[in-house]
This record gives sequence, C-alpha cells and structure tokens, in this order.
Amino acid sequence: MSSIAVFLRMLAETFKSVSNIVLPRICPVCGRRLSAGERAICTACSLSLPYTRFGARRNNPVERLFLGRFPLTRASAYIFYQRATDTRNMIFSLKYLRHPQIGVELGKRMAAELMSRGFFEGIDVIVPVPLARRRERRRGYNQSLMIARGIGSVAGISVDNGLLLRIVDNPTQTMRTAKQRLENVEGIFRAVNEERIRGRHVLLVDDVVTTGATITACADRLVAAGARTISVLTLAASSSVGVF
Repeated sequence: MSSIAVFLRMLAETFKSVSNIVLPRICPVCGRRLSAGERAICTACSLSLPYTRFGARRNNPVERLFLGRFPLTRASAYIFYQRATDTRNMIFSLKYLRHPQIGVELGKRMAAELMSRGFFEGIDVIVPVPLARRRERRRGYNQSLMIARGIGSVAGISVDNGLLLRIVDNPTQTMRTAKQRLENVEGIFRAVNEERIRGRHVLLVDDVVTTGATITACADRLVAAGARTISVLTLAASSSVGVF
C-alpha cells in the first residue's frame, strides 16, 4: 500500500472517529449510543426483535396469505410486527424519521439468513413496492427500496426500481379493514419497461405485510406485464397475517 493510500486511510478513520464524538450514532429504537461495531440498531435491540424463523419454510403464514392470488413461488417475512413494541418503533423510524440505514442493514441480515436455504434460487430481479413521488420526496427515500438494496447486495441479485410506478397517491393503509385496503389499492400501480419483466421471476419486497392487498396489487400488474412468477419478501409480518 502506498504512503498516500495509508495517509488517506488514516485520515478517513480519524474523520470517522471525530464524527462519532461530535455526532454520535444513536440506536433509533432505544436511543442508546451505538458502539463502533454496531450497525443501524444496537445489539440489545437486535436480540430482542421477534424473529419469525420462517426462513424458506414452505406453507408458512406469509406464503399461505398469497397462495391462489397470483403465480407464487415462495414468500417469507423476517420479523413479527406488533404495535406498542420495539418493532413498531423501528419500522416507524425507518419510514418516518429518516433512518434508511435500518432498511439496508436488516435487508442484508435477512438475505444472509435466507441465502443458505435456497430462498433466492431462480429469482431474476428484485422489485421494491413503490411509493408515490410526493411521499418519496418528503421522506427522501423509499423504505422498501432500502430493504431491497440490502437484500440485493448480499444475494447478488439486481434491484430494478423502474418496473413499477405508483400512479395514485392513495391514503395510508393504516387502520383500514381488509376490504378497505383492497379498495384503497385498486388501480394505483402501473408496470413499465415490460421488456425487463417478461418471462422473469420477480421478487417483490416491502416493509410490512398486513392483509397482502398492496403486494397483490403490485403482483397483478407485474404478471399482466408478463412476469413468469412472483416471490415475496417483507421485513415484517403483521399479526393479521395469522401468525399468532
């Protein structure tokens, strides 16, 4: 390594150390200061998350939720979503408090767990559930895209953010019944660049699955555009999925 490279590396490490003192990295879930080796959320919060342990297990509750709705190969979720818990705080921080690193980091962890179980076998492309442009501008990012990028970086699968558009800025799905959720997503997505969809196995990625209405609406558009089959992976699964 050249002397210049060594100097630049030392400079970068010094800047990182000073930054952590002046602007310490904080766990967005519990507020504790993160140590040098901790990423996105602290170790204590990571250990306390309610992991589903679904992995690539067939006929798990998330897979059963989507069976018969569209051509499905497999589906899974990483953690359970429960209100008034650290999980809810973490998802809220990811979506609304400008902590995109949570999505990237947990996407990586999720993919690392699933890699050895064959979950990504045959998948051609990863597609995140899109946000309306106005919401994405306000937040500064699409949380589902952050999760997808984390997954893709570990699984070695490309992420294509240009295959689905949300053409209607529909009201939030929060607090709606299953019937209302289905009605709320009707006609709000459009598939584009169909030549990049046709004949492919698409992995749809979202933050939380509740009734499956949003993901089903996305899958319908992708299948209509020629997708051969769909798989689904979400960061969290709500209690309404039937896992409790």
